[in-house]
Amino acid sequence: MRTLCTYVLLLACAAVSFAGPTRKQVAPSPADESRDTIIFPGGCVPASWKAFFGKLDAVLAYGDTDLKILHMGGSHVQGGMFTGRLREDLLSMRSGIDGSFGLVFPFSASRTNTPTFYTSRASGKWASAKNTDREPSRRLGLTGMAITAESLDAKVTLRAVPRDMPAFSSGFDQVQVCGYPAGYARDSASKCPSVILPGGKKLGPESVPEDSLYKFYLPALTDTVAIACPLGFTLTGVRLLNYHHGVTVLAAGVNGASLVSWAACADLPRDIERERPDMVILAVGINDAAGNSFDPELFKSRYNALLKNILEYNPDCAVLFVTNNDSARRIRTGRRRYAYRTNPNGAVARRAFLELGELWNAGVWDLFEIMGGEGSIDSWKDRGLARADRVHFTPEGYYVLGDLLFNALMDSYMKYREARR
Repeated sequence: MRTLCTYVLLLACAAVSFAGPTRKQVAPSPADESRDTIIFPGGCVPASWKAFFGKLDAVLAYGDTDLKILHMGGSHVQGGMFTGRLREDLLSMRSGIDGSFGLVFPFSASRTNTPTFYTSRASGKWASAKNTDREPSRRLGLTGMAITAESLDAKVTLRAVPRDMPAFSSGFDQVQVCGYPAGYARDSASKCPSVILPGGKKLGPESVPEDSLYKFYLPALTDTVAIACPLGFTLTGVRLLNYHHGVTVLAAGVNGASLVSWAACADLPRDIERERPDMVILAVGINDAAGNSFDPELFKSRYNALLKNILEYNPDCAVLFVTNNDSARRIRTGRRRYAYRTNPNGAVARRAFLELGELWNAGVWDLFEIMGGEGSIDSWKDRGLARADRVHFTPEGYYVLGDLLFNALMDSYMKYREARR
């Protein structure tokens, strides 16, 4: 049974102070928790991280500040269990710090899985595009996905209630639809999307859309909304917002996505500027290193291009790299016979991540070593924490990862607080 630790807040002299925080109790796993820490290859805690921790201070002490974290990756992120667990752990630190739910995507319209910390449903006919397509047929942004209405009854419904932890539901009274009509240009109101409230009331956007953003203001907080799109309209994301301050955790993950995939998202810089995360957790790499030929220099070059896009429009953002998990490849050994062999690129990619951390003065969470190093994926599978493909994790495995990452962040946060005394 999962045990939630309690962080005790003591207010004194207009500052918050922890009474010796206890790490989140992590379910039994092969993880080496002595390695569960944030590494700073540059030798010191960057100013961007100190600013992030300062904001966390304000959130926990007064609840009048917004703190936003963006988690980018592939299927580990799209599944939502890893990101969702981290979100739950952060929100459990103090009641009332659930900020806006943030940017989401109706994956059901693309006939793929929706992250577990919200739900989506689709009706009508939709065409989809994603950043893993060889040549995406639509302009893409931070979600890496797009859907285009191909019938007059095209509609999607979003519900900001986690399927596995419904207690962490989020209300919103603002909806912002990211998208564009055919031709990628502003158009008449008849070609704008509309919002349908749970009671059936239909709302139009407040004004002429600016920069592909259609804004709707709801009469009251809700956790569910439907969006109807006119024929030919392409939707690239939905922002579910409210006026509450607190912590927002965004997930940008597409199954199979690599650095090449994210480079195909032309509107990603614009969306980064719109979201302005205080921290971006970069967990892109497991798909880049899956093949036989892995060039670490090319890998770093592609990451440099992604970082430039992120930091050019959000220069004060704290950056955290997550090294690839240990994984294995399925090798054919005979007719209808297969075996799994350790992917040697895991260790190579780990070194590249550490070099990137030093280059960008960023933090690194060394998942590869925390798991147990090369070959450790088998131990995780034997414990029911990794799937048979030896690349992905089970729900329980992703929950372990979320708790471990939370603990590492909190340890770094407390070291920052101790250094300020």
